Amino acid sequence: MQRRLLRLGGCSAMLGLLGSSMLTASPFTTERMNLAGEWRFALAAPDPSFPQQPLPQVAFADAIALPGTTETNNKGPENSARELGGLTRVRRFEGAAWYEREIEVPASWSGRQIELLLERTKYTQLWLDGEAVGEQRLFTAPQVYDLTHRLQPGRHRLTLMVDNRVERIPFTPNVHQFNSDNTQTNWNGVLGRIELIARPAVWLADVQVWPELASRSLRVRFTTQALAGVVAERSRVMVRATSFNHDGAPHQPAPVELEWSDAATRDHELTLPLGPAAKLWDEFEPALYRMTVTLKTAAGRDEREIETGLREFKGAGAHFTINGRPTFLRGRHEGGTFPLTGHPPMDVEGWIRYLRICRDYGLNHIRCHTWTPPEAAFAAADRLGIYLQAELPFWGTFDERVRDFLQPEADATLRAYGNHPSFVMLTLANEAGGDRGLMNAMVAQLRAQDSRRLYSDGCNNVLWDPRHQPTNEFWVTAKTRTPASGERQLPARGSFYFGDGYDGVVQWGEAQTRQDLSEAVTGLPVPVVGHEIGQYTVYPDFREIAKYTGVTQARNLEHFRDVLARRGRLEQANDFFRASGALTAELYREEIELALRTADFGGLQLLDLQDYPGQGTALVGMLDAFMDSKGLVTPERWREFCGPVVPLARFDRYAWTTNESYAADIQLAHYGRDDLRGVVTTWRLVDEAGKERARGEWRADVVTQGGLRSLGRVAVALKDCATPRRYDFVVEVTANPTLPSGERLRFANRWPLWVYPPQTELAPAAHVHVVRAFDAKAKRLLASGERVVLMPDAANRGYTLRGAYATDFWCWPMFNGTPGTMGLLINAAHPALAQFPTATHSERQWSRIAHGSAAVVLASVPEHFRPIVQVIDNLERNELLGLVFEARVETGSLLVVASDLLALSAAPEARQLWSSLLAYAGSPAFAPQQALSVAELDLCLRPSLALGRQATASSSFTPPWGFVPKPESAIDGDINTRWQAEPTDARPVLTIDLGRTCVLDTVELLWQHDEPGYRYLVEASSDGAHWQGLSDQRENAFAGGRHTLPVAPAAGARQVRVTITGWPAGRAAALRDVRVLGTPAAESAGTP
Repeated sequence: MQRRLLRLGGCSAMLGLLGSSMLTASPFTTERMNLAGEWRFALAAPDPSFPQQPLPQVAFADAIALPGTTETNNKGPENSARELGGLTRVRRFEGAAWYEREIEVPASWSGRQIELLLERTKYTQLWLDGEAVGEQRLFTAPQVYDLTHRLQPGRHRLTLMVDNRVERIPFTPNVHQFNSDNTQTNWNGVLGRIELIARPAVWLADVQVWPELASRSLRVRFTTQALAGVVAERSRVMVRATSFNHDGAPHQPAPVELEWSDAATRDHELTLPLGPAAKLWDEFEPALYRMTVTLKTAAGRDEREIETGLREFKGAGAHFTINGRPTFLRGRHEGGTFPLTGHPPMDVEGWIRYLRICRDYGLNHIRCHTWTPPEAAFAAADRLGIYLQAELPFWGTFDERVRDFLQPEADATLRAYGNHPSFVMLTLANEAGGDRGLMNAMVAQLRAQDSRRLYSDGCNNVLWDPRHQPTNEFWVTAKTRTPASGERQLPARGSFYFGDGYDGVVQWGEAQTRQDLSEAVTGLPVPVVGHEIGQYTVYPDFREIAKYTGVTQARNLEHFRDVLARRGRLEQANDFFRASGALTAELYREEIELALRTADFGGLQLLDLQDYPGQGTALVGMLDAFMDSKGLVTPERWREFCGPVVPLARFDRYAWTTNESYAADIQLAHYGRDDLRGVVTTWRLVDEAGKERARGEWRADVVTQGGLRSLGRVAVALKDCATPRRYDFVVEVTANPTLPSGERLRFANRWPLWVYPPQTELAPAAHVHVVRAFDAKAKRLLASGERVVLMPDAANRGYTLRGAYATDFWCWPMFNGTPGTMGLLINAAHPALAQFPTATHSERQWSRIAHGSAAVVLASVPEHFRPIVQVIDNLERNELLGLVFEARVETGSLLVVASDLLALSAAPEARQLWSSLLAYAGSPAFAPQQALSVAELDLCLRPSLALGRQATASSSFTPPWGFVPKPESAIDGDINTRWQAEPTDARPVLTIDLGRTCVLDTVELLWQHDEPGYRYLVEASSDGAHWQGLSDQRENAFAGGRHTLPVAPAAGARQVRVTITGWPAGRAAALRDVRVLGTPAAESAGTP
């Protein structure tokens, strides 16, 4: 017999009383024994056995505090390594660590269900009084050991072995954020709750709450379980709930009860009606219900307290919806970066701090990369209205073995965290390949098992063949194939690794705001989320090193600081940090707005708001690894372009002239809480002093919530604008108040514009000589005391690096991306730029100029030399790169411009810069203070004789993916590319055919890594058969990777050969660049 009792006033109260009188409960209630504290500890102990055996002999000679890790307890061997690809663990232990303690089980626990809970740990084996209990392989969900029939009242000994070796994971190791030294470290220990739980002989084994938005109710599914032989003649469950975490009075729906008298072990379901006063959970008002589920039987009383919420998170076509209202996911990648502890916070307050910072920057979503955070994170996200995406711990090739490993993790994750309203999405993996059929089947099975959230097979899965999968309810991807695109891959973000070509419209596209990502999502049936967007790098702030006072140290940053110091430019470090950071903040704005301008886009996941200290040292955040602001952009400014309501302007370019009219289409990305009413849109054109130069206004009765809305079109004649000047175009949208404060709602955004005269003076003064090569003519002019402006054309570029506007993607140590630079550091006060308004960092008026440039690698000049416009190099190379620089050469004055402004003369910004530089070169102010010799300039301005010629090698390494380091890459003039020999090639040889006979004077080699240990022999030949030595470096004292070798003039050299005889330990035989300097024999002889 089963009876449902609802408390609906006096009658229901009588029914409840009658029910109580018919049930006599035992005094036993659920009890917990906290095992936090001191445990005996041993590292030098036996390895675990498989299968588990009785407890081996373990010498416990030490003690440790749990919860904690070996590293937070300062245990394990000290680590003297200097990891360059990420943070260095101060103490590094990977293996079997042993933990043991005594427990006293009270007599009252006899005949009760008893389990040991370990909230978060690694692979474990457990012994009780020396007898094997079992093993657990859950990594991101709690481990629970059933001790019911083993643990009797009295004194007992618990022994726990935790093994954090990656071999305990049955697939590709060390690429998951739950155990990777790239982020939270591969710690050993136990975190969070460690407790014995004793429940009555009939207990609540599981309680899951299903929100039912349509009926304004909470459906409670629970399982009761009884010990063998225990018969409960009558059982009753009562469910009560009270709302909290919202304005106003709490909502207390009438409790409900369920009574039954059949089997004690069974599944049950009942519904708690909330009624029309129900409080809903979302990002704007994350109202929660604290639910108490109480089971009473003759065996005792068991009770579960659950925090949950009434919400419905769905995919509706192109958009996600929360409670029927479209929302846009403004998210970030969460990789588990916690440098002080090496592990995530296990307390709610720790996660509240973290998520509040994210929310301050306008985010409403967190995607956890190959890990699931602890329950405290879900509880904090519940309170703050953050949409969480958990991910199973996998990154690799998906097969049956992987599925069988992940399935228990998925089941435990859904059980442990499924009641949290913030848990809205689950993915199987990051960038997985393998069996798509298996992944689809697992997604379908998980959805059938628990439909409270959305599921997908992974993030950016099968990235080389991006296709929507039939079981996916959303698609997180960097590129798509759509029904219309066929085999063509379409970008779903604005930046990419250089191996993907030039698909990133923010990185390589025109400087404008018209573009969006609509083509990538057209015809797709589910919301698309941009995968790991951004990845723009900021130069290190070396002051951060002092903050690493916990289990990790920033020895990678120390190394990069030392490299810069060896280059003699450490005093520029803060300038590099500030300039690259200011540019990166603007690039993120453009990236986020690109997504918001796409009408049918589901959201974005930033990589990242916070630095990622691993995978080569990817300093891609506006916040450092500690979630502290770097001071590059305020949260208030960030929310202007990354928030629930964002004004947007679509215009054709950032640079204009006074004979034009600036035109822009104004839109509003409106994913706020309500429709906006009484809307006033104001636009203004404001100069740098804050003076308003133009203004307009529109009014609308209502702007509906839930998408991209058009507000109007701006057309402003620029004829009265002073030039050349920088202006801000500002859009402000206000609306009637919806909150008790009575203040009008306000949303604003801004964009820089530059206005130039339509015509500028482009003819040099009579006493200024413009040349296109650093040749004999240029040198004669300088020797005669003349003024020379050198703008090398493509055929006469020397030691150069191709130009880019955006900062490096992710980080150069990992990808070696082309060109691997970090924007510009500009001496804005220099008179050469007097007629070209600029900040000290790159802005969009520099975009075309930077893309058209070939910065000069000034490796041969004195370390104190500083360009007027310097290209900031990445943290590993730290080369001195000049875009605009000047020098006193002999008695003359030289101004070098490393961007072909003549080829860009159709662009007003290029014309204006050229005009400003020419005016300076003709003025009395052109009197360079820094002197360079012709020999120093020759090394960096002369073209290599090998450029564009042929190269062959004894072998070439072919990696499993990415860039292939071929022989010609060593002479292509790009120091980002390289040739690399096969690892089995004991004496690699690179041969260069110069294509004609030459007289050589210098050979310069740039090895892959800037460190000693490269040994080799350089030879030359006129016929490829007979070789003469140019430079024997089989024993050398070079401390770094750049070797400049003056050679005795070698007449008749047509081929140059480099035979490598040694290279640094742990490195490959690899050359980034070989420059061969000299003169073709015909020119040397004086013939035309």
